[in-house]
Order: sequence, then C-alpha cells, then structure tokens
Amino acid sequence: MAKDKVCDRRAHLCRYQSHFGATVILHGEILVVVDAEVRRIAAEQGLTFIHPYDDAKVIAGQGTCAKEVLEDYPSWIP
Repeated sequence: MAKDKVCDRRAHLCRYQSHFGATVILHGEILVVVDAEVRRIAAEQGLTFIHPYDDAKVIAGQGTCAKEVLEDYPSWIP
C-alpha cells in the first residue's frame, strides 16, 4: 500500500483524502513541483515511485478495469 501520497495544494479534497493509511503531503501548486517532491521523497526514503498515470502497468490496469466494466454493462458501448 501507499506510504505517501503527494498532491498539489490546489487539489480537490477527494484527491488528497488519506486512503489505506497513506500519509498525504500537500506540496506546490503545479505538477512539475509535485513530481520533483515525490521523487525527492522516494529517493530519500528508498521507496519505489510508481507514476499514477504515466506507467505501462498502471495504464494496462486501467484498460483491464474498463474492459471489465464494459463486459458487465454492454449497453454502455456505443
């Protein structure tokens, strides 16, 4: 599970609520600054950083989720 979750200070509450015991850190106001902070924390603590949307395995998982939803609700397919 996530150890830390870093969000920009402008993020909506639902984006930075703590889930599954993660520590939520509000930092910066643009994604470039947030990304740099995430990578700094990961390096400092010896953690593995998994990008939330620019990672092949994350993208594959999102595609799998969408496929399963559409299999359950075929009427949603145009």
